[in-house]
Amino acid sequence: MALDQVNSDDYEVGEDGQLKPKNENEMSFLDHLEELRWHIIYSLIAVVLVAIVVFLSREFVFDILILGPKNQTFPSYIAACNFSNLIGLGDKMCITPVNYMVMFTAPAGLIFELPVVVYFLARVGLLTPEFMRQYRRHAIIGILGLSALITPPDIVTQFLIGIPLYILYEISIGIAARMSKKYQASLMTDLTRDN
Repeated sequence: MALDQVNSDDYEVGEDGQLKPKNENEMSFLDHLEELRWHIIYSLIAVVLVAIVVFLSREFVFDILILGPKNQTFPSYIAACNFSNLIGLGDKMCITPVNYMVMFTAPAGLIFELPVVVYFLARVGLLTPEFMRQYRRHAIIGILGLSALITPPDIVTQFLIGIPLYILYEISIGIAARMSKKYQASLMTDLTRDN
């Protein structure tokens, strides 16, 4: 059977003369709300269960997973020391344990690379300034959420990260506009060269 053919036994002619699937089960608005309600309930149950597991094993979660890099028993610290001794440098490559300042500045430094990421995505045509302008409100919520995740739990530091990040988002729209023009121009030159 060819891909463009359909099995006529699965379809019937509707009142308007159009083909419609025989087993078309359309949900009403209330059915959709009921489905959404159960998805929300299942999600809340999953969140509560994960929270209980994390609470019961809080020593492991905080001491090993979250704050592990600040201990000298962390695997990357041990690996760096072993590698240093292996190549004959002694303990010169044994890094000092990571402190809280590094744990907060490293993610912030990575986040502030937004214009560079936008530059490359716009250069290959994956990100357009129109897309960034259309979803600006979503980006603001994402920026505030992200800045809340990487900062200590106070509003001042959240805004100290969030406001510059929003400014970088607006600058990134300008970068995307310039790169989008260059991308469109390169497409046009390729098109005229092929003709």
